[in-house]
Parts: sequence; C-alpha cells; structure tokens
Amino acid sequence: MLSQLEITINIVEKTMEFKVVKINHEFKNVVVSHKALIEADIEVQKKEIIGQLEKGQVLEGIVKNITSYGVFVDLGGVDGLVHITDLSWSRINHPNEVVELDQKLNVVILDFDDNKSRIQLGLKQLSAHPWEALNADLKVGDKVKGKVVVLADYGAFIEVAEGVEGLDSRF
Repeated sequence: MLSQLEITINIVEKTMEFKVVKINHEFKNVVVSHKALIEADIEVQKKEIIGQLEKGQVLEGIVKNITSYGVFVDLGGVDGLVHITDLSWSRINHPNEVVELDQKLNVVILDFDDNKSRIQLGLKQLSAHPWEALNADLKVGDKVKGKVVVLADYGAFIEVAEGVEGLDSRF
C-alpha cells in the first residue's frame, strides 16, 4: 500500500481539474475539490445505470462492505444491498458466513427505487428453493433426524434438510 507521501509525490506535476469550493480573501486561501467536480458526473452515471435495471435481472458485482444486516455490492458505479435474509435459504448469523470482501458474485435485482437510488439485491434467489429439493416421499408421521437451529419459549426449530425447518412445540 502506498504511503501518504508517495501518493502526494505521484500527483505533483499532474494537471487535473478542480472545482473551487471556497475562497477566503482574508487569509488569501482557495479551497478546491476534485470530488466536488465529479460528483455531478457520478450522479448522472448512477441514474443511467438505474435506468437500465429490470427486476429479475442478474448482474455481476463485487462485495464492497459487509454489515450485520447485509452486504453492499458494487454493480459497476452504483451499490445495491443484499439483505441478510436474501443471502441464503438457511439461517445465518452474519453475512460473512456466506460472502467475503472483494468477492465477485452474481446477484439478482429484487427491487429498486428510481428516486432514492436504492437497489435491493438477492443471492439466494439464484438457487433452487429448498422445498423443491425436499424428498417427495416425506410424509406426516415419518421419523426424521435434524439439527436444532433455534430454541424459543414455544418450541424448537429443527432443520430437517438444508434450508427447511420444522417447529417442534413439544421440545
């Protein structure tokens, strides 16, 4: 990783455009910003990308941030959120159980808001729903083995197949 000094040296003698943000005549000081100059272009680019989105569309993105409630994915200039409940059909405690930073992955557009530029993404929707893979021979009264995944006052949730849970209220 480059140090602050190396970055400063690399941009010396380079011609760039800046926007004047503030002029202080008293101290003979001018504050400029390159970011302020390109912000308008970034907003236009975001609106252009959002304008091409369709629900159900599958896009490739890069995981940029992982939080306790979900994962932010860069879709090439605009970010979308995969909520923790849309990461996996199985219960997970934290999104880092499923993805990692800078990971490339395909996501599906679940919804988006033109005005607020929010994009809701899904990962689990790209795989079959666990009920589709459930053994068709399974019927009421069958004995099954499972793993207790949640204990509550009213019973226990038992995972009987990956992504398929049952409630045992007598537990």
